[in-house]
Amino acid sequence: MAACSPPFSLPSKSDLSAIGIYNALDATYAGGMVAGSGGNPGTNLSALQDAVLAAIAAGGGTVLIPDGAYKINGTVSIRTADSPPGIAISVTIAGTSGKTELVVQNNEDLFDVTTSLDGTDTIVFQDLHITYNPKKNTSSAINVAQGNVRLLRVAITDAQSAVVFGDTAQCSMLQCRINYTADGPDTGRAVTLGLLSGSTAKGVYIAFCTFITEAENSPPAPTSGVGILIQAAEDVRVVATRIEAFEQGVVIQPSSAGTSARKLYFRNLNVYADSSNILRGAAVAIEPLLSGTVTDVEFVGCDVGPTADVATDYPGAGIYIDQGSGSVDQVRLVSCYSCAWNGPGLQIEGASNVEVLGGYYSCNGVEPMSPPSEMAGIAIAITGTGMVSGVRIVGAGCTNSVYGLGAGKAWLPATQEYGIAVGRNASDISVRDCDLTGNLLEAVTVARGAGVEVTDCAGYNDQAEVLPTPALATTFTNTTLGYYGPIAFYVWGDTPLVTIDGHLTGIGHGGFTLAPGEAAFIAFSLPGTTVLAVGQ
Repeated sequence: MAACSPPFSLPSKSDLSAIGIYNALDATYAGGMVAGSGGNPGTNLSALQDAVLAAIAAGGGTVLIPDGAYKINGTVSIRTADSPPGIAISVTIAGTSGKTELVVQNNEDLFDVTTSLDGTDTIVFQDLHITYNPKKNTSSAINVAQGNVRLLRVAITDAQSAVVFGDTAQCSMLQCRINYTADGPDTGRAVTLGLLSGSTAKGVYIAFCTFITEAENSPPAPTSGVGILIQAAEDVRVVATRIEAFEQGVVIQPSSAGTSARKLYFRNLNVYADSSNILRGAAVAIEPLLSGTVTDVEFVGCDVGPTADVATDYPGAGIYIDQGSGSVDQVRLVSCYSCAWNGPGLQIEGASNVEVLGGYYSCNGVEPMSPPSEMAGIAIAITGTGMVSGVRIVGAGCTNSVYGLGAGKAWLPATQEYGIAVGRNASDISVRDCDLTGNLLEAVTVARGAGVEVTDCAGYNDQAEVLPTPALATTFTNTTLGYYGPIAFYVWGDTPLVTIDGHLTGIGHGGFTLAPGEAAFIAFSLPGTTVLAVGQ
């Protein structure tokens, strides 16, 4: 028997509807789409819309757009309500091997999708490249108002809001690429989850995707861009995805009263941000507005840093958490890396129940800038604008030792002043088994009144030992003695008087504890006063 060859070869305009394939080039659909300069944008829209309606009316199928670049104007509406009653449908809009390009010629959404929320209907976009021209637009390439939508190997260029998941169930993006060119739209957003109108994106899965701008070129684009904006979402998974050269990578920001973002999970996420804005530029920001709530958020094995070799004017933290007038509760950072920022690696200004397990928050405070911030690996409640409670930091590296990624690939210079900085509006803060060595000023700096416990940390002496006797009649702190941690002082002799933080204590003999951040002065009237200092 002779070897088999491919069973058939079809012309690009063949009618394949009998086998569930609706060829958008077929003349049956408004004359068919036409690629290249001979194609009419309006006719191409009509042909694609007719092919989609035919697939929906038949109860499902594949709308095929063969190779070519197709100019198109207007919006393709995909509504599974137009399907036969009682039938669960699946419609795939597919290009061929990524060689199908839809070039949008106007400022409108290309695809608007509305399906049921019960998961019975599915819309799939596959192997398409969507490009916007004009580049300065306010459009969405794929706008899912409601339903279950999947994107597989879809590329989108210069759509202001490339993909919007509004009120959704079980949506996904796999192996997709969204990019912005140097003259792309301002305030570009690659992916938006949830809408301010109360729509919630549920069950969204994003994996093996790349979202990138050409900010490494001049001029940068897009201004004020965000890789993933989460406004109202639940049960979101983002895995093995790269977000590069946006002003901010991931922003979790419920922005309407009563909206929430919960059960968000990020694993192996790489975010490299670039910003010329001195007020905004954190690679990862959790900032609910009004009474919005954020709860149950976890980042595992994520790498957060400034875009390599690009100077940033943003003076703040790489990861920023502030509940504002809303609430932030239950945030976990596991084995994450946030280094080489102008401000802290991680800054928590308002939240409760935050865990930092392992990871590196090192060589931060690269450029002292305004607004001022503690140049620390991890900074907690340093602005005094919010309350932070219940933070556990275990096994983290907050040092001055980070290997550079740019030209030369040398160890970065030591710039970090503090391993961990804690302000007075912090309570129930526990630091354990961390590496706090090599910081320029102190391993830990704590404002008076903060509730902090530090245990078994390298660079922060917490083992009982007798310290050198402090010089009398001088003001000193725990760090004056080359020790980082609380110190118990025992004084006796010729009528010493102890003053702590400017307040005369009335202690003439006995003991007191000097906490981090406090200063003491021991005066005496006659020679013979003795002081014993013991590290706690």
